[in-house]
Amino acid sequence: MCVSAVVDFRSDNEKSESPDPDIEGVESFHIPVIEDLAAGVSRDQKSDEEAFMMLANDPDGALRYMCRTYEDFVTSESALKGYRQFVDLLLEGREKAILWHCTAGKDRAGFAAAIVLEMLGVDRETIIQNYLKTNDYIEDDINRMVGMFFKMTGSGDKITESALRYMFSARREYLDASFDCIEHKYGDFRGFLTEGLGVSEEEIARMRKMYLE
Repeated sequence: MCVSAVVDFRSDNEKSESPDPDIEGVESFHIPVIEDLAAGVSRDQKSDEEAFMMLANDPDGALRYMCRTYEDFVTSESALKGYRQFVDLLLEGREKAILWHCTAGKDRAGFAAAIVLEMLGVDRETIIQNYLKTNDYIEDDINRMVGMFFKMTGSGDKITESALRYMFSARREYLDASFDCIEHKYGDFRGFLTEGLGVSEEEIARMRKMYLE
C-alpha cells in the first residue's frame, strides 16, 4: 500500500451516507471544511435536493452561489481550521502518500490542492489548469446528476442543464473568486498562508524541502 493516510473533507452527513472503507495500515482523518449543507458542493441527499430546487432555473444565480462558496473557503472559521489541520498532516513527513478527497473532488479537495501548490511555489496559471483538469474526470458524474434531475422532475431544458453544470463543474471563475477574496483580505496568497492559516515561513520552506526534488 502506497498510501499512509486518507483525509476526508466531506460533511458529517456525506460521511454518514457513504463512509470511507477501513483500509488496514492506513490512517483516516475526517476534516469537514464546511459546517453546513452547501448545494452543489456537499453531495448528501438533502444538499442535492436543495441544489436542484434552489438554483435549477437560474444559471447566473448558480454561478454566483458557487463563487460565494469558494470565498467561504477563505473566510469561514471551519475552513481555516480544517485547511490548517490538513497542512499540519502534510508537514509530518510521512514515508507514504496522503490521499485527500471530498465528494466530487473539485471544490473542497480542489482548494486544498491549490493550497499545496501555492506553498510549493507553483505558478498561478498551472494551478488553475490543474484544477480545471478535474472536469475530464467528473463528466460522467455531471451527466448522471443532470439526468437524475430531469428524471425526478419529468422535464428538462437548456437553462436548467446550464445551471446544474455551473454547480457541478469546475470553473475558472470559482477558483478566481477564492484568489480575489484572498487578495482583498490578505494582500496575496502568502498572506493567506501566514495570517489566515497561521503557516510560518519556516513551515513553507520545510514543505518545499520535503516535496520538491
